[in-house]
Amino acid sequence: MKRLRYLLLASGAAFLLTSGSWHFRWRGWEILPASDAASLFTISRKLLHRGNRRMAVAPKTGNYFKSEVCMNILKKAFTGVCVIGVMLAWTAAATAAQDSSPKVQYYSQQQVAAAFAKGAKLVEGSAGHVVYQVLTARRDGPGEVEVHALDTDIIYIIKGTATFVTGGKIIDARNSAPNEVRGKSSQGGTPHQLGPEDIIIIPPKVPHWFEAVQPPFLYLVIKVR
Repeated sequence: MKRLRYLLLASGAAFLLTSGSWHFRWRGWEILPASDAASLFTISRKLLHRGNRRMAVAPKTGNYFKSEVCMNILKKAFTGVCVIGVMLAWTAAATAAQDSSPKVQYYSQQQVAAAFAKGAKLVEGSAGHVVYQVLTARRDGPGEVEVHALDTDIIYIIKGTATFVTGGKIIDARNSAPNEVRGKSSQGGTPHQLGPEDIIIIPPKVPHWFEAVQPPFLYLVIKVR
């Protein structure tokens, strides 16, 4: 953003120097172009004269450039500034595009197995407005009832079998974290018998839990928000 502001400032300055229709005031100073090529512009505390004749400036009130050489030098200098500004803006845009490009992530079988051994979060990232997590989970017994206010859980069974219950009324519900509810068990839910290569998807706000597990039980959880 800073480089873009510099580019706009440089472009504006170059336009002012090469245009003959501007008149600028700042803190009591007046800057205006002269039509005479021998006098580029006048800066003075007071507007002295503007026309086809050479402009006169009172002593100690301002400065003026009398030669066409000065005009050409200034034009070249500000043209150079504009070119540099364009290059800087283009470089910044290219760098930002590279930084925002999605990156491919690869996890070997050894890395995945190590994550399953301790039940760890494998990766967390985002795609547009969607935030996701990939969890490697290991369970040796029943768990608590879970309710996620914002997350959708996609569960893929790797190894073992379990009875997985969704819905129902939560027993001893409590807030465990922002947008998260936990409970001891549930009543009136729907049981699902899960085994290897099964997939079950739990939308937000739906109670769910592993009621019974035959270990070792390994499963992959993809959380999407």
